[in-house]
Amino acid sequence: MAEPIHLPVMVAEVVRAVEPQGRRVLDVTVGLGGHAAALLDAGAALVIGLDRDPEALHLAARRLEAFGDRFEPVRGTFRDLARVVGARRIDAVIADLGVSSLQLDHAQRGFSFRLAGPLDMRMDPEAPTSAASLLASLDEDGLTELLRRGEVGPLARRYARAILAAMPTTTEQLAEVVVEATPPSRRTTRRHPATLVFQALRLAVNDELGQLTALLPAAFEALEVGGVLAVLTYHSLEDRLVKRFFEVAERGGAPRTTPAGSWTSVLERRPRRGVVPSDDEVARNPRARSARLRVARKLAVADLAPAWEREVHEWLALR
Repeated sequence: MAEPIHLPVMVAEVVRAVEPQGRRVLDVTVGLGGHAAALLDAGAALVIGLDRDPEALHLAARRLEAFGDRFEPVRGTFRDLARVVGARRIDAVIADLGVSSLQLDHAQRGFSFRLAGPLDMRMDPEAPTSAASLLASLDEDGLTELLRRGEVGPLARRYARAILAAMPTTTEQLAEVVVEATPPSRRTTRRHPATLVFQALRLAVNDELGQLTALLPAAFEALEVGGVLAVLTYHSLEDRLVKRFFEVAERGGAPRTTPAGSWTSVLERRPRRGVVPSDDEVARNPRARSARLRVARKLAVADLAPAWEREVHEWLALR
């Protein structure tokens, strides 16, 4: 199989944010090693590359073998962060969220409605639950709720009913079911009708929002004071979670109702609104078009877990 083509998103902006010279960096979504290579080229003392996909990890290790022991590949999920870091000093954590080019462009991985393949969608191919088996385990109410939480919108129940009636086992079948269940007035050329359905299923299969919820406080905990947390998001659900965590840390864990000035920030956003890719980058790499890079610097040690748990509970209640 040919090596997959990989264009890392906003790589110059990530390197600029991390300032990697002499630093120890944890890349929790190392993928094919694009950001890791750039950070090592820019002088990072060590990049620990975490990924749950063994094929991606193998390819990244092969790509970065010239850097010797400055690159350390580790298989695992975001929930393994504390184990991976141990007692080591970490100066930066980067996360490039969402599905990788390796997964999206290989039909057998079952992530894309544009490629014919099994309805799989597992980032870790050894995980027990594929998209097809998840669908087989749900009733109409359960699938409707999954789609609503994935922000599929008012057609969630209509799609759930159609999907369960057809019980698709391939990406082509699922895409066809969704298109047929979509009213003609809602079929646009701007976005394929199956886009959000595939995304919602992928999020559920891989527990992506749960993993991200666990990652953010663990990454903050692992960072040295002065360290940088840089997160690339690609859709509103994950972006809102990252933004909310940064806001919690800016308030030092204080509730939202706490008057400004009566709390001490333990994190500083740089810049506050995040950064989006340039028009030139989007033209070169269309997959970058929805990206947003959010960067923050740790100002002080704090236990944000209780405040973050409260924030997530409130967020889930609003969804």
